[in-house]
Amino acid sequence: MAIVYSSGEIMILSHEKYLLDTLPSACKAKVGQLFNVETPFRMDAEAQALATRLENDNDDSCKRRKKKRKKCDTAHPLEEEMKHLLQIYSEHFVHGGLKHEYFPGLPSHQQIRLNNLPLREYVKKTISYVDDNFKNRINEDDYLIPQGAKFKICDISQFYTFCDERKFDVILMDPPWENKHVKRAKLAGSGGYQMLDNMDIQKIPVDKFLSEKGIVVIWCSNNIRHREAVSTWLRTWSLKQIAKLYWLKVTKHGELVCDFSSHKNPHEIIIIATNK
Repeated sequence: MAIVYSSGEIMILSHEKYLLDTLPSACKAKVGQLFNVETPFRMDAEAQALATRLENDNDDSCKRRKKKRKKCDTAHPLEEEMKHLLQIYSEHFVHGGLKHEYFPGLPSHQQIRLNNLPLREYVKKTISYVDDNFKNRINEDDYLIPQGAKFKICDISQFYTFCDERKFDVILMDPPWENKHVKRAKLAGSGGYQMLDNMDIQKIPVDKFLSEKGIVVIWCSNNIRHREAVSTWLRTWSLKQIAKLYWLKVTKHGELVCDFSSHKNPHEIIIIATNK
């Protein structure tokens, strides 16, 4: 991703800018469509109701019609993390001016009502095109390969067939985490991906592929089971965590893509580890 702002521990990243800078011949409008997230995640009925209330300008009804949630005796395991990220967002984006400078404006009532429908339809169409034209196709010409790099694509069980005794300075892992939403999508026949059990990932001999001063970068979801699994992997591979980055996702107007909650959150983490 391209860095568009950096100060201290805060960075604003743009995947859209990265793609356009990397592929200057790409259609700017088409790339832009993929990132045109105008409003936070909502169910369609919820978006319709919010747009109607705003259009009626009924201040009393707009002042937070929140459902009363039952108090839970045990705190969410990521509660402190969520509070910290919300504080950072409020200080730097809402009150610090970053939202106004880099994510100006607010969604219109019509955009709220549409609930990102144009984007959702465009993404479905794009995914369908990729599946029809590139699924089960392994062609080096289909990928952008950095200079000095080699192209390899394989199942993890085939690692030994091409790694041999080679070591890598950087190993990036974006595991196909087990996910209830993906399971439901696969059962419904509406997409999804092949998931991998945490124990199977742990069996990958990452320590044998990592150079002495190399680093391992792991994308992880907010599922506490997966967080704990990563800690187990690092111990198994004799690695130590040296940094943790938080990726906080926002709309084109700087709103969090969803609220912090015990079910869905607007962030993911990136864990960086190295040899002990």
